[in-house]
Amino acid sequence: MKDTKRLVSLLITIIFLSIAAGGVAGFFVYRDYKENTAHLGRRVQSTMDKFGMLEDNLKDIYVTLENTMDESAIERKQVLDKIEAMKEGLRNWETEYRDAMLQLKADMDNLKVEKLTRTVENLRSDIRGFKMKMQDMELRMDDTKGVDLGRISVNSEERER
Repeated sequence: MKDTKRLVSLLITIIFLSIAAGGVAGFFVYRDYKENTAHLGRRVQSTMDKFGMLEDNLKDIYVTLENTMDESAIERKQVLDKIEAMKEGLRNWETEYRDAMLQLKADMDNLKVEKLTRTVENLRSDIRGFKMKMQDMELRMDDTKGVDLGRISVNSEERER
C-alpha cells in the first residue's frame, strides 16, 4: 500500500508537474501568440495605413484628372472658338478678295476701253492729219498741173544731192 500510495503520489505529482509544465508551456505559447498577433496587427495596421494613403493619392489623382479634363475641355472650346473666328475671318477675306478681284477686273476692262478709246482718237487724229496732207497734196498737184513734171523730178533730185 505504501507502494501504491507512493505510486499514486508520484502519479499525482507527475500530473501536477505535467499540468504545471503545460501551464508554463501554455503561458510561453500564449505570450508568443500575443506577440505574433500584436506584430501581425501592427503589420495589418501599417498595410491599412498604406492603403489609406494610396486611396487618398488615387482620389487626388482622380480630382486632378477631372480638373485637367475640365481645363482641357475649356481650352479645347477656346481653341475651337478661335478656329471658328479664323474661319469666319478667312471667309470675310475670301469675299473681300473676290470683290477686289472683280473690281480690279472691271478697272482693267475700263483701262482697256480707255486705252482703246485713246488709240481710236489718236488714229482719228492721224487720219484727219493724213486727209489734210492729202488735200494739201491735191491742191499742190492742182497748182502744178501746168508745170513740167520732168523738171520737178530733176529739181527734186538736185535738191536731194
